[in-house]
Amino acid sequence: MTQSALARCGRTSSIVGPLLDGLDTQPADRAHIAACATCRHESERAVRFTRSLATAAAEVGDGIPEPAVERGQRVNGVRIGRLKVRVAPVATLAGAIAAGLVVAAIIGTRAQPPAAQPTNAFSSVATATEALSPLGFICGSAGAETVCRSTAPDHIHRVTLTMAEGRVVEVEARIESTDGTSLDLRGVADLFARISSAVLASDLRATSDRWIRDAYPTCGAGCSSELGEVRVAMTKDGRSVSLSLRER
Repeated sequence: MTQSALARCGRTSSIVGPLLDGLDTQPADRAHIAACATCRHESERAVRFTRSLATAAAEVGDGIPEPAVERGQRVNGVRIGRLKVRVAPVATLAGAIAAGLVVAAIIGTRAQPPAAQPTNAFSSVATATEALSPLGFICGSAGAETVCRSTAPDHIHRVTLTMAEGRVVEVEARIESTDGTSLDLRGVADLFARISSAVLASDLRATSDRWIRDAYPTCGAGCSSELGEVRVAMTKDGRSVSLSLRER
């Protein structure tokens, strides 16, 4: 018998609704179902739908928290319930299918692996400039670059942060003589290590700090290394010394 051939019954909604919630049919409702072809037909379809939905959810969402299943509800004999988010009571199989589609969408979404998040080897410009401030640097922005300076009587310290797509991708720290004489390079390794800690993301700071302090004494005119997502290089001559950190 097709659904269109069945007469309407005012009790169908109150009978089918609890079935879709995984609840047992009350004795009075069972008596009515036995005598009412419409309610019997809709009840049978509701039970089949609930069981198939529970089975599909269990198979697809293995190991995934199931937001539609609650304590005291049933799956294949163990209580389950309908999704709590619905605009109107689900009283017929057509409404139940709509709710099932929502459940399927949630399960499908939860089953997808989380989207890869872009990594950034450097801290933000705001964090970097704040960390450079105690080292005596004064910072200012100019287009895609933020330049931080600290001056002394015979030399200048400069840290340039280069931006691309809203994030830092390269940093250069440079110490230059301003009076033409050779630089006193004592303490440069410590300063470069502190600058790298100010501009790098937290998980790279210790590695970079250690490499700079270890490499600087024997670096000669230049040395470099690849530390995770960053290529670190140092160069030096009589009148300048530089540290560059560039995203690989």
